[in-house]
Amino acid sequence: MPRPGTAHPEIPFIAVSQVSANFTEGDLAEITCQYAGAEQKDEDKEKANAVYSMDLSLSEEPLLSHLRYKDLADKEREALQLTSQP
Repeated sequence: MPRPGTAHPEIPFIAVSQVSANFTEGDLAEITCQYAGAEQKDEDKEKANAVYSMDLSLSEEPLLSHLRYKDLADKEREALQLTSQP
């Protein structure tokens, strides 16, 4: 879990300002990070008071539906299917 002050991995001029974690059944965690910061701008080239907004969410899908796993060998596909059965 990122700590406050940690820079964003893709937008280095913003950093974590708050972090919270909620744990659910099955040892799953929902981690929410709030970022804040501003990039130094040349006022002649861009607006000095630019506002950036970002929203991100994740979803859950069966592993075998991902394009990365479409060409698996039959044994590997079978092993993955067995891990997802109760």
